[in-house]
Amino acid sequence: MNNQLQLVSGAAAVLGGTLLIAKAVAILTTGNQPPLLFEVAPIALALAFQGLLVLVKPAGFRRTIVQSVIIATVISAIAGITTGTAVNEGLSSLFDVVAGLGPMALLIYLGRLVMITRSLAGSWRFLPVALGLGTIPALIVGAILEATLGERFLEIPLLVIGLAWILTGHQMWKQRKYIVS
Repeated sequence: MNNQLQLVSGAAAVLGGTLLIAKAVAILTTGNQPPLLFEVAPIALALAFQGLLVLVKPAGFRRTIVQSVIIATVISAIAGITTGTAVNEGLSSLFDVVAGLGPMALLIYLGRLVMITRSLAGSWRFLPVALGLGTIPALIVGAILEATLGERFLEIPLLVIGLAWILTGHQMWKQRKYIVS
């Protein structure tokens, strides 16, 4: 069971990263955001978080908290897709905060556990926590690029984040052969 989950969650990480890259490339080349790519990516990445959770195996209350944040992230992403302009601005902002900060918090927490337990091989064990901690500097770099070069260049850090997700997914695929079900 765990091997199949690692395969699926690794594929979900690759899909989520690919969606982020496709969105960034579309905006960089055309200036227009393609529909749904950015909104669907967190749903795929939530499945990737589930795979990281299986790798590190936290128990009890910690597992419950992580599962709750994964579910809240998915609900926020789905709400962002389905509500459109029908939801009030305050509720929409709440969904945006959860969909944005939830994955970052999960990456830092689960990434720290991946690093400590050496759940990914070699230096790859540092990638999830680096991805989580690197989100804030990436946003700052994006804001600087936007202010100096133009709005489209805000997407450059998203390319790096998408690539990091693809690499994380690839490592999860490779790791599945070491998991004992």
